[in-house]
Amino acid sequence: MATKKPAPAKRKAKAAAKRPIAKKAVRRAAAQPKALKPAAKGKRKAVATAPVQGLTLAVTGYVAPEAPPPALEVKRELAAPRDIARLLRYGEQFGNLRIEVRWLAAPLPVPSGGFALVDPTLRKSQRVLDRKVTPGTFRCMLAVAVGGEKEKLAAVVVHCGRPPIARWTVAHFAGAKPPATSAALPTVSSTSGWLAVQDASSTAAVDDAAVLPAPVFAATAMSVERRTANGLAVALPVKPGDYTAYWGVDEHDKAVCLVIDFDVFSQKDWRSKPR
Repeated sequence: MATKKPAPAKRKAKAAAKRPIAKKAVRRAAAQPKALKPAAKGKRKAVATAPVQGLTLAVTGYVAPEAPPPALEVKRELAAPRDIARLLRYGEQFGNLRIEVRWLAAPLPVPSGGFALVDPTLRKSQRVLDRKVTPGTFRCMLAVAVGGEKEKLAAVVVHCGRPPIARWTVAHFAGAKPPATSAALPTVSSTSGWLAVQDASSTAAVDDAAVLPAPVFAATAMSVERRTANGLAVALPVKPGDYTAYWGVDEHDKAVCLVIDFDVFSQKDWRSKPR
């Protein structure tokens, strides 16, 4: 008598029961994540993703706003009470006098980034300027007021940055409280007829003050350079008195140049129109 074959579904179940499943395969299958079903065509699910600052998210197209730059810290300095830029222009006219420009041969090294003004014969007269610049070696320019056969040193200019100049301010001294008004501007005094410009950490001017000659106001002797082991200073012949320094700064509040005005022009000269 012929045996009856089992149904196909029963045969498959019977065969599956006879085949043992390897333990490694079970562990591997459990470790693998389930595959996601592809989304239906034309239907896209929105992905909720927190916006990351500075990145563009391709899914939502959202661009996170960048943090605003820190506010520019502008030094609290008084505005210059006169148009200092006129002292730098070759041919600028002040009454019967005009400006001529002459460059010093040796540049002034300022390794500390700070400037100091001092009467070389009086160490206590030194004043360190509050504003710092990038350390470097800077060219010095003399603004000479010429009228007929007379010549006067009107100002010294130390170029320590790149133009253009956006505004002019009064140079304040380190450790001193800035004045509230222009009625009492910070000044440095000279009693010997010499005023020196040097690096804030240098003592070259006062170390070599004993050999300074008598101040001469001729075109050939407008400055004396003093180089010692402690640095270099540029000494300038001036009338005994008190003098104010000014900064020319750019739009980013960076110092472009330092100007020491020697007050050779009267208020009437400053009010006169250039010719």
